[in-house]
Amino acid sequence: MSGGDRPIARGTKGEAPSAWSEKARLWVVVLVLMGNPALSIVLGNFHEFDPMVRKGYAFADSDAYVAEYFQEPNRAPYRFLVPMLARVLPDPPDWASQRGTSGVKLGSVSIAASKFATIGFVFLCGATLLMVRLACSFGLSMHESTLGGAMVLGLNQVVWLSGGPVIEPAFWFFLCLGLLAIQLRNPILLACALLAGIFVKEHILLLAFFAGVTPLEHGRRKWMFLAVLPAVVAYAAVRLLWQPVAADFLDQMFAANSLDRVGAAFRNLFSVTGIKYVFLTFGLLWLPFAYTVARVELPIILRKWGYVVPLLLVGPPLLGVHHIMRYLTAAFPVIVLVVLFGIRGRCVLAEETGVMPLRRP
Repeated sequence: MSGGDRPIARGTKGEAPSAWSEKARLWVVVLVLMGNPALSIVLGNFHEFDPMVRKGYAFADSDAYVAEYFQEPNRAPYRFLVPMLARVLPDPPDWASQRGTSGVKLGSVSIAASKFATIGFVFLCGATLLMVRLACSFGLSMHESTLGGAMVLGLNQVVWLSGGPVIEPAFWFFLCLGLLAIQLRNPILLACALLAGIFVKEHILLLAFFAGVTPLEHGRRKWMFLAVLPAVVAYAAVRLLWQPVAADFLDQMFAANSLDRVGAAFRNLFSVTGIKYVFLTFGLLWLPFAYTVARVELPIILRKWGYVVPLLLVGPPLLGVHHIMRYLTAAFPVIVLVVLFGIRGRCVLAEETGVMPLRRP
C-alpha cells in the first residue's frame, strides 16, 4: 500500500472512531460555540444586578425569586424549582465572593444572584443545544441548526434577562425539551419536561397547544395528552392545596372592570409602544419569518406550530396583560425554525441559479 493510500490512524491501532465518538466531538464543538456568547450574556447581567441591588432597584421580577430563595414568609413557591436549585448550589469560596479588587465581600443577595447566574448559564446552554437538536430533527443540517442556536442567543429577552435571578432560561430549556419530545413522538419525555417545567413557569402548559395542533395518529395523540396530566395535577396540588390562590387574584380575574382592563391591554398592544415591543421581541427576524411563511414551502407540523404566534399576541391582552414580550418570546423555537427553512430555500435557489455558488467545483 502506498503512502497516499494508507488510512489515517485515529483512535487506537488506526481504527476509525465510532460514530458515537464523532457525534460527541461535534456536540462538544457546538457547546463551546454556544457557551461562549451565553457566558458573556450571563456575566454582563450578573454584573449589572449587583449595583442595582446596592442602589435599591429590582432586576425585572427578581424580587419574587430571591424571596423564594431565602424562603421568606408570604412568598408564592409554586415556581420553586429554580430558587431551590440555587439554594442547593454551594456558596462560592471566599476568594471568589469579593467585589472586584476592593476586597469587600458580596452580600447575601449578591451571592444568591451568583448562584442564579450559574444555574441560568447551564439552562441557557442547554436550551441552545436543544434548539440545535430540534432543528436537526426537522432535517436541517448541523451547520444550519447551529445557526439557529446562535439566533436564540441574540433574542432581546435572552440578552436582557439571562444571568439575573429569574427563571426564564430554565423555562426556555424545558420548552425546547418538550417540543423535541413532541417532534420525536415521545410522550414520556414530554411528561418529564412538563412535570419539571410546571414548577419553573406554568406557561410550560403551552406545550399542550403544540401537542394538540401536531398532526398525529389517534393513539399517539391520546398518549401525548395523557402526558400533560401529571403536570396539571401536580401544579393544582401545590397551587390550590398548599398555597391557595389569593382572593385578590380571583377578584381581579372576575372584577366588574375586567373588560375595561382587556380593552386597555388591546389599546396598548396597538399603540406605538406596543408595536415597538412586539417588534423588539424578535427584531429583524420578523422579516425573514414573514417572507418564509409567505413564499417557502414548510413542513406541515411547522405551519401548525406557527399558530402559536397569533395565540401569544392575542392571549395575554385577553387576560388584561399589557406587557407581552415575555409571553411572545415563548414562540422563539417556531420563529427560528421558520427562518432557518427560509435561509435554506434562498441558499438552494442561489446555488441552482449560479448567483452564489456555495460549493467549490
